[in-house]
Amino acid sequence: MPLSAYLYTQKIIAPLLNDNEWRHIVKSLKQSPDYLHFKCCGSPVYARTSSRGLRHFVHKNTDHCNYVSESEDHLQMKLEIYKACQELGWNAELEYIGEKFRADVLAVKDERKIAFEIQLSRQDLQTTINRQNILHKAGIRCAWFFNRIPKGYRTNEFFTCIRN
Repeated sequence: MPLSAYLYTQKIIAPLLNDNEWRHIVKSLKQSPDYLHFKCCGSPVYARTSSRGLRHFVHKNTDHCNYVSESEDHLQMKLEIYKACQELGWNAELEYIGEKFRADVLAVKDERKIAFEIQLSRQDLQTTINRQNILHKAGIRCAWFFNRIPKGYRTNEFFTCIRN
């Protein structure tokens, strides 16, 4: 359930749309199913509102995409981090897709880049380290928000996390 989709090259962030804009998106998708697409795979999207009122998009076709579904709590945390970065004067991008990585939120200010990763499901330490190394090689610091800190985790200057 991504929060963003694309109209050509323009990123649309569902929960930030006002009611009229959201109704327009829903109507446009009914008239033209390919109106919006996902950057990750080019798949057309459905527009949905969760039972708790969170607007988001859903893949119409996941056959050729490795997107992993995210919980509503995960989506809400991404949105709040994105908005906080924006309010603090950072250029933030929600659901950023890099060359060899994806970030829930990527914030950039001057030469500084910080990825924010929310990990509410279990993730083993080696997977976390591998993902951290990819970001480090790209010159990006990372703040992790874990529900369960991976077993064997040790804080150091390279690897820090915040427990949810």
